[in-house]
Amino acid sequence: MTDIFKALSEDHREVLDILRSITVESDPQRRGVLFDEVKGALRTHSEFERKAFYPEAEKRSDRIDHDEIASDLEEHDEAEAILKAMETEDPSSDAWMQHCRRLYDAVQEHAGHEEHVLFPLAEAALPHDRARALGEEYQRQWKG
Repeated sequence: MTDIFKALSEDHREVLDILRSITVESDPQRRGVLFDEVKGALRTHSEFERKAFYPEAEKRSDRIDHDEIASDLEEHDEAEAILKAMETEDPSSDAWMQHCRRLYDAVQEHAGHEEHVLFPLAEAALPHDRARALGEEYQRQWKG
């Protein structure tokens, strides 16, 4: 049984690994396939955090304020804007690769903040059984 912190951290690693693969991939068609994986993973991850994890963390912890959550949501919006820009470009173009590198940097920064600031605060406030239940819900309902 995976708790929510482990599940979300594993997602961060997975997305960063795929983005790294894209940056060294020379075949535009393969880049597109990998990009589809990244899009799906990021959008699922972001939606779950927005609808389930962030509200739960904010409600349970007096050390997580609305501004903290708002900042993380802005980072989600930034990643979504980059994804949309990439959808309009050809995976063989330099512009597409620049967007990909920006996305990698944005995800890396966001993951670092969550894993080193937000997750420890939420972990201290969420009962272990609730963290485990959220992790199971995420794996079952959101990740398929």
